[in-house]
Amino acid sequence: MGNNEKLINKIKKSGDATGEKVWELPLWDEYTKDIKGKYADIQNLGKAGAGTITAGAFLKEFVGDTPWCHLDIAGTAWGPKEPEYQPKVGATGVAVRLIYHLLEN
Repeated sequence: MGNNEKLINKIKKSGDATGEKVWELPLWDEYTKDIKGKYADIQNLGKAGAGTITAGAFLKEFVGDTPWCHLDIAGTAWGPKEPEYQPKVGATGVAVRLIYHLLEN
């Protein structure tokens, strides 16, 4: 999710080139209501099970017009079913190849 289709498309192309699977989630304005805080204007805590959306909505409040994209790797950073190029023990390194490809191209 992000605010710039050009950047999102580049990330998708880098994902295709490196074998890193990416999927664009929507970032609808309605998500902002889910991060309204009781003690602060906004909070980085939303409904249970919506961590990616909460993080994206939270980031959106601070970036303004700066092109950005949220890559949520939390669920895949320590996974039991790694592709062949990832280590069998420890952190998977998910998205490292994607980001390297994105920056190089």
